[in-house]
Amino acid sequence: MCVEVRLVAHSLSEAEAFDLEKKRIALWRFENCDLANMTDGGEGTSGHRAERTLEWRAKLSTAKKGKCNYKLVMASAAAKRGKPHTPEHRAAISAAAKKRFENLDVREKFRLCSVGRIVSEESRKKMSEAAKARRQREKTMALVAAGELIIAPAE
Repeated sequence: MCVEVRLVAHSLSEAEAFDLEKKRIALWRFENCDLANMTDGGEGTSGHRAERTLEWRAKLSTAKKGKCNYKLVMASAAAKRGKPHTPEHRAAISAAAKKRFENLDVREKFRLCSVGRIVSEESRKKMSEAAKARRQREKTMALVAAGELIIAPAE
């Protein structure tokens, strides 16, 4: 994507700048240009900056805790897709997840995320089959560990 920036005026008052902004957006829309502007312009908040006091920052931090930027997460996932983790990285991820779930507050948050969630019949069937396979695998591994079952290598 290529963006061209041109200075079309300078030393304008705020009102004049807003008026010019409206005219330029109208011109480019008339020319069928693909603009990022969601409005017709002219309603900006020039010079406005929220005070970033410690109290304000603490309030914002509290409000954002536990929330994530979905677009950022999806972009990160897309960039990593198809690249397998090393065994060391997988072990580190596993250890971190186990440690995270030792905290009862974290467990409660995860539990609350799934309360009231509607699961389709197809998904319920898949989850049931996965749970049955997991229990069978655990039984088999217990028998192998006890020496009651020997698994022969495939030929």
